[in-house]
Amino acid sequence: MSPGRRTGRARGFAYPIPIPVRSAYVELAVDPAATESEVRWALSEKRRQLGLEKAKHQMLLNETLDKVPGLRQAEQRVSERRQQESSPAAAALLAEAERDLAHLERKALQENAKFLDSRTECERLDKELHGWNKLSLDRPDERLKYDQRTPPLSLLKLRDCGRAAFTERRAGLSLIRRDVATFLEARGEVVFHPTDVTRNDFRGDFHWNELLDGPERP
Repeated sequence: MSPGRRTGRARGFAYPIPIPVRSAYVELAVDPAATESEVRWALSEKRRQLGLEKAKHQMLLNETLDKVPGLRQAEQRVSERRQQESSPAAAALLAEAERDLAHLERKALQENAKFLDSRTECERLDKELHGWNKLSLDRPDERLKYDQRTPPLSLLKLRDCGRAAFTERRAGLSLIRRDVATFLEARGEVVFHPTDVTRNDFRGDFHWNELLDGPERP
């Protein structure tokens, strides 16, 4: 084998870094590097939309339940029977409760053909809302955990998105001075700049200055 020959394939990062097709950020329609306030608003909007959708289906369910006497109680009995310990007697009571419920559900379908669909949607929306609440992306510590569990999202955080510039006095004053200077210079005012870092106009740097260059030569 020659000394210059490579024994393995070179590996590196793909560029641009591929973002997961399915992630919480995609569902919230925000960038993975979004600020805390942006994620909080998107999450609140997501919860609001899910709540409105659930309320729509719940209203249809309630209308049908009101038209079929005993249906609510039958659903409650089945739920309670399913939570009891398994035994021959409990199994018999559960089977009886499920038969009663099935009979009443057939009546409900005569009143509303989409009764079972609406109930299934309510259950699905409940699970989805619970999932978003459990994920807690509006909490910085929980968001960091999610990003670390979903690579390469944690690599996209180039800075602390939740840091407010005005929480640090010196940083806040420099930003205020920059904006005031920009405002005055746009209106033709002369602004003093203590260093070159704060100014953008360098056209006078090569003009003769008596203090720096000495007396002007004839």
